[in-house]
Amino acid sequence: MARNKVYTAHVRGRGSVDSDIVFIKDGFSWPAFFFTVLWALWHRLWLFALIVLASGFAVGMISELIDLDPLTDAVVGIAWAALVGYEANDARRRALASRDYDVEDIVLGQNMTQAEHRFFLKHQHLAPSPA
Repeated sequence: MARNKVYTAHVRGRGSVDSDIVFIKDGFSWPAFFFTVLWALWHRLWLFALIVLASGFAVGMISELIDLDPLTDAVVGIAWAALVGYEANDARRRALASRDYDVEDIVLGQNMTQAEHRFFLKHQHLAPSPA
């Protein structure tokens, strides 16, 4: 049996015709782990992308300055990417909060689709109208 994941539902423009709802999975982000800066740019997290780029550059420079062996250098790089993966979804939440999104609810689901379905069953007033 698949485990449920936790998602936060962020709403902007509650009650208006053009309200916007974004769901963000809680926890580690594999895409952010593998694609770091590109992931941040994709999500329009400009400051986070700059921080990730600068910190990655700094980690690389320090590794080069202290002349790490290749295995240790790889471990440091993976640890840096893991840190980005752990912080990524929280960075998205902070960015949404700065763009006037409010956390409407926390929902569980085996995947995003199931979490959205559960959310809209509970919050029918926010469900998109059929086209």
